[in-house]
Amino acid sequence: MSETSQAAFISQMRDAFDGAFSHPEQIPRQKEFAIWIRVAGETFAVPMADIAGLLKSRKIVPFPARSSDVLGVISLRGSLAPVFDLAALLRMKSTAAPSWLILPCGEPLIALAFEAFEGRHEMNGTVAPQDTTGGERRQQLVQTAGGVRPLLDVPGLAAAIRKRAGAPKTGGEK
Repeated sequence: MSETSQAAFISQMRDAFDGAFSHPEQIPRQKEFAIWIRVAGETFAVPMADIAGLLKSRKIVPFPARSSDVLGVISLRGSLAPVFDLAALLRMKSTAAPSWLILPCGEPLIALAFEAFEGRHEMNGTVAPQDTTGGERRQQLVQTAGGVRPLLDVPGLAAAIRKRAGAPKTGGEK
């Protein structure tokens, strides 16, 4: 091999080696799913990563509470958990009796009651609407194959409920 062809070969090898590091590694995107729920007649998306469980409503035992969004308590996993009306928390007028419960991540255990479970969909991404002229931020939207739905901030709602109740912040809340 002549010096010229050897230098060209070394240059090609160096370029190939450097090129392998110049492009980011293509890591397959992990699929993220959201459940669709109906609250006060409106459908919302809830990322499955934001909840610890979803279950058909069971017997809710009413008890007196200062807040109208508290429906009562349920027995779950050997403990009592307060049940909150998701429509009331969102300041919406409920159109039907709640028949499903979401269990947000974190402690203490709480349940959020809503009207209907409408299925599970793969999320294709979220869209954060731009600020309005008044400076207030509008709700995020999530894109799925089934359409675009408003994204419900379950960790934020759970944190507000726990804060109102005086519970310490847990690692499961955002």
